[in-house]
Amino acid sequence: MTSAFGDDDLGSALATIYQVASEAAFESFQDNAQGINEIGQELQGMAEHYSQIDVANQETLHKLMGGMP
Repeated sequence: MTSAFGDDDLGSALATIYQVASEAAFESFQDNAQGINEIGQELQGMAEHYSQIDVANQETLHKLMGGMP
């Protein structure tokens, strides 16, 4: 059974280049996934904070209006 790149010198060179490039790409994918996960967590925290502020503002406005609906 032969290599996907062939058994000649050119195929061996291509296989070596592919190996290096694919390792770098997969490492980059992992780093990017971690970065996206961190961004998602930060956005979730911002959304929770926004919700808390929105509820507090609603309560304050309700008090200022003297409890009117």
